[in-house]
Amino acid sequence: MIKRWILPVALLMLLIGSTWFIEKLGLNTADQNNEVMQQKPDYFIEDFTTTVMDERGLLKRRLHAKRMVHYSAVGASELEEPYLVFFAMRSPDGTQGTTSAKNPFRVHPIWHVKSEEGRVLANGETIFLMGKVHMWKNDDTGTMELDIRTRNLKILPDSNYGETNEATVISTVTSETSGVGMRAHIKPGRMELLSQVQTTYKEVRHNE
Repeated sequence: MIKRWILPVALLMLLIGSTWFIEKLGLNTADQNNEVMQQKPDYFIEDFTTTVMDERGLLKRRLHAKRMVHYSAVGASELEEPYLVFFAMRSPDGTQGTTSAKNPFRVHPIWHVKSEEGRVLANGETIFLMGKVHMWKNDDTGTMELDIRTRNLKILPDSNYGETNEATVISTVTSETSGVGMRAHIKPGRMELLSQVQTTYKEVRHNE
């Protein structure tokens, strides 16, 4: 049985915004496509992967693409089937914090983001994930605990932040929430839908 409610309860990390849209989002993908396509690429890489480490030398994020084409004249790179992974530290007991010899934390993937196409600007300061976007978070056992479907997601990776003004669906085991416009605070993992928010709850059956 499916019950419909106005506000989510099970989805603790979802915050409901107002009908205000992000005026500064401005993906302007059509203009950017025209500008980039008018340039001649200086090189390309098949099966492209790049990693970013933090000041301690620990893995912070990784970006992979089936193909990367670089345009030096505009300082941009075009990506085919980009796959972005954000990492965080977690100790053997499952807590997060700082690492030391007595407290051996290890990095693990916390957020995964895939799209059909992508564009990297300003030496990686801004990443546009274009077309269909699939974003998900796994729990400590590797089971998907949060699943997000949207389109045209702008990510500021150094700020652990993303945003879109497109329709978005956020799913968990117990609920499905849809809305238009989203702010994604990747760390600490808080999603905010901006308007037209609706939630459907699913009845979870337990084996007796």
